[in-house]
Amino acid sequence: MDFLTPELHRVLKPGRVAAIHVKDRTVPGGINGFGFQTVSPFSDDCVAHFRKHGFAFLARITVATDVVRENAGTYRLGWSEQCKDGTRHGRGLPEYVLLFRKPPTDRSNGYADTPVAKPKPWSFVDAAEQPDKSAPVGPSVRMVPFDRNLRPVPGEGYSRARWQIDAHGVWRSNGDRPLLPDELRALVKGDKKSIYRGWKAWNLAHGYDHALHVEFCEVLDAEGKLPSEFMLAPPHVDHPHVWTDVARMRTLNMLQQRKGREMHLCPLQFDIVDRAIEDFSMPGEVVLDPFGGIMTVPYCALRMGRRAIGVELNPDYFRDGVTYAEAAAAGGAGPTLFDLVEASAEVVEAAE
Repeated sequence: MDFLTPELHRVLKPGRVAAIHVKDRTVPGGINGFGFQTVSPFSDDCVAHFRKHGFAFLARITVATDVVRENAGTYRLGWSEQCKDGTRHGRGLPEYVLLFRKPPTDRSNGYADTPVAKPKPWSFVDAAEQPDKSAPVGPSVRMVPFDRNLRPVPGEGYSRARWQIDAHGVWRSNGDRPLLPDELRALVKGDKKSIYRGWKAWNLAHGYDHALHVEFCEVLDAEGKLPSEFMLAPPHVDHPHVWTDVARMRTLNMLQQRKGREMHLCPLQFDIVDRAIEDFSMPGEVVLDPFGGIMTVPYCALRMGRRAIGVELNPDYFRDGVTYAEAAAAGGAGPTLFDLVEASAEVVEAAE
């Protein structure tokens, strides 16, 4: 990495962003000498490493993961172990998208040499011509390029409303309410997909209540509807830097599995890649991934109208990745949300 990171700094345009997807590492008790599993803060090491090589650290985006799936792979968070001794019980490890910026050539104003500009919305000439602002804009409604003295047109360009949501840093406050309101009580009777979607909608529409969350999951368990393979009712957060709505199974591994090919060890979700590409690049620009794997980043970049470069040492991964990139370049579609409809766990996770 002491060779690669300076090269990344060299080839990145001044003022542009390197988005690094990482997760902290679990260290087995037999290796750390403690007799129980601990966590190595790889994300913190990554921040220190990139700063050492001249990058400025911008932000840490938290991507929520499924603690039940994680335990199935590490056996670190088991329910039975928690019952035996709560002091050795860790917590699920989220993933992070670390944002680093190469300083621009002109440091007097902080703008990139080639800024990633976003168009402002159009404005109504006369807002009264569109009485219902939630309806599609009528053909006779007059619009002009953005004018701060006029009302903005919803759904057009990068709005001030969207900026507020993207930029805010306030956590949701707690709400005091009785356990299992009627809406949640009725939700328990639905299928898994309905339960997942309904819980997410409830969670984001109301103040979070830990006791209610526990009670809801306990009732699901009593009804025989709490899976042991994945988390049906995870905590959802509306903070812009905590992504709890990533569809965990929307990866190129879905196509790998369908074709009987080797599955990638650490698949990268399309949701994460798409957001980073949209935020930090413009159509026609080049997106580079020095650890291409099965080329998820180039695949997404090509589908979004960018050019892409991917590097990968594993020849099998590279061969498969080139196939996917070629399909994307030719306008082919990626895996749909329901490609793994045979497995209810995957369907629930990808349902959004």
